[in-house]
Formats: sequence, structure tokens, C-alpha cells
Amino acid sequence: MKRYKIGEFAREMGVSQDMIKHYEKYGIIKPEIDEQTNYRYFNINQGEKIIESKKYRNLGFTIKESAELIFDKDFAGITEALKGKRDEMEIEIERMQAYLSQINQLLKIGERFDQQSDSWEIVHLDGFYFLKQTDNYEFSQDEAVKDKVRDWLDRLPITNQAVLVPRMSFYEGTFDHQWGFSISCKKAAEINLDVSCAKLLPAGKYFVFASGSLQNQPMSKERFHEVKELMDKFKLQYGDEVLMECVFKSHDHGEGFSHFIVYIPILEPVG
Repeated sequence: MKRYKIGEFAREMGVSQDMIKHYEKYGIIKPEIDEQTNYRYFNINQGEKIIESKKYRNLGFTIKESAELIFDKDFAGITEALKGKRDEMEIEIERMQAYLSQINQLLKIGERFDQQSDSWEIVHLDGFYFLKQTDNYEFSQDEAVKDKVRDWLDRLPITNQAVLVPRMSFYEGTFDHQWGFSISCKKAAEINLDVSCAKLLPAGKYFVFASGSLQNQPMSKERFHEVKELMDKFKLQYGDEVLMECVFKSHDHGEGFSHFIVYIPILEPVG
């Protein structure tokens, strides 16, 4: 049977020489070593092992796992490993579909900002969860929340950076607020997010609009007064807390801007 040096064998198999060494490291191929020259030689049978390993690697297994499947597993063991990988893939596909949906939503929101951010609507929403991180500009998380932050962070942009503002702070000029993360109740259920430490903002009607502002100034008092006048025009009574989700941050002519979608709960018609 013809023997091939590592460079020639790698070219024939369509892999790099470094990859051949990885296959050697995990025992997938075992070269014949010439005792006089110390050259390593490979043959076509070892090429079959590379193909088998590559098949499993393309399915998401590591080289080490592929070696175990080739040499250590019977048919039942291989079947069980494939079922486990299928389950992992289904979870990953579901996760990627959620991110794809979020990309489409962000693009729609972007269109809203392109339209000068003046549009508004009243819609029924299924509510939100808010995971508080700060009081104003100081962290105020308890230990339970700290344990949850990484999971919420890893789910961006399905979760959002957000600000929760008491309505009266706009009028009093104090602008007390809380930074944290938000997510709709529906999405939280879809991705099985732990919301045990989060505040529930209940389902109901919300007055929704887009607002852009200089960074670190989520929304001006003047802008909120404009919205209040609009709501008063339609004789709406609104709730005590305003949720503002930060969906984009951009720079224009050297200035940074934050772009928010603002949600104000509507309680009931006046009169």
C-alpha cells in the first residue's frame, strides 16, 4: 500500500498539516514512522478515519468526541450520542430563531427612528419584567440579582438595557430612575428566562413612542411634557412608572445619542 508523507497526505485529504497532527494527537490516525529518517508516513486507510471524524465534527462533535465515536462506541452508543447532539441542536436552533426574530424587530424599530421618532400608538401588551441594577447611577443589586445578571446579559438583545422612571420625577425635576434590563413577558417565557428577581409590569394598554436623546439623558422633562399633552388630549390616565428600552446607541457629528422605545401604561379613561 502506498505511503504518503504528511504534506502530501494533507493535500490529498484537503486538510492542513496542523490538522493531521490533531488527528494524531487523539489517536484517530497513527502514522508509520521510518526509524532511519524519523519521517511519518500515512496511507489511504487512515484517510477513511479522517473522513469519519470530519463527518462527526461537522455535526458539532469535537475531535476528541469523534475519536470516541469511531473507536469506543457500539451502534447503540453512537445512536445515543447522535440523539444528544440533536437535542442540543434543537435548542440552539430555537435560540438562533429568537435572535433572528429580534433582528427583524430591531430593523422595524430602526425604520421608526428614520421617520423622525414622532410616531406613537396605543397597543395592548403582555407586560414586561424589569431586573433592576441601579438606583440612579449607583449599583444597588442584592446578591440574588447579581446571580441572575449574567443570564440576562447573555440574552441581549432579546433582553434590553432599560430605564424605569417614576412618572412624578419628570415633574419634580429629580429624575429618580433605575437602570437595568427589561424583557416582555412573552419572550421571557419563550426563552425560559429566570425572572424570579425581576419586577413585573403588568399586561394592559400602553402608550408607546420612540424618543432619541443625548446619551446619559434618557428623556428630557420637556419631551415628557409633550407626550403628556398628547395623552391629555385623548383624555388618558396613565400609570406611575415609565419603562424606556434602549434599543440603539449611535454617533452623529461627534455626539452620542441614545434611542429609546418608551412605554407608558394607560389605566382608564378620565370621566
